[in-house]
Amino acid sequence: MREILNESRDVVQQLLAVVESLPDEIQIERIEPAYYFVRVGDKRFQPGEFFDHFHADHESEMRAWLAKVEKQ
Repeated sequence: MREILNESRDVVQQLLAVVESLPDEIQIERIEPAYYFVRVGDKRFQPGEFFDHFHADHESEMRAWLAKVEKQ
């Protein structure tokens, strides 16, 4: 289980590095208290447009896998 958490943290760090390396025309806009938009040039997108599918498409599979691993 610890390996999974460590790998998850590594992936998040990799994602942050990719976001930080995006061209200047792509910006992350924070709206208080903690809401974000992604700006690409003059277009504005909600972050969920990029990431919601992970929840919708993969959460049930991940929960089933975690339950299986915990039983071992």
